[in-house]
Amino acid sequence: MALIPESHVDSRTAPIYTQYADVETTILAGSGEIQLHFLCAKPTLAEAQRRVDELAEK
Repeated sequence: MALIPESHVDSRTAPIYTQYADVETTILAGSGEIQLHFLCAKPTLAEAQRRVDELAEK
């Protein structure tokens, strides 16, 4: 997401990512862009990746 303040990104995306208690979300701002990073711990990498992908698609 570019050219949107970090607080606006958070307020717009929090209703989505807060539904995923098992995924840690970090918002990073810098150089004219906002990045959302998702981290999930599951028994296998494939399970964790599926969960993060599910969230990222929303």
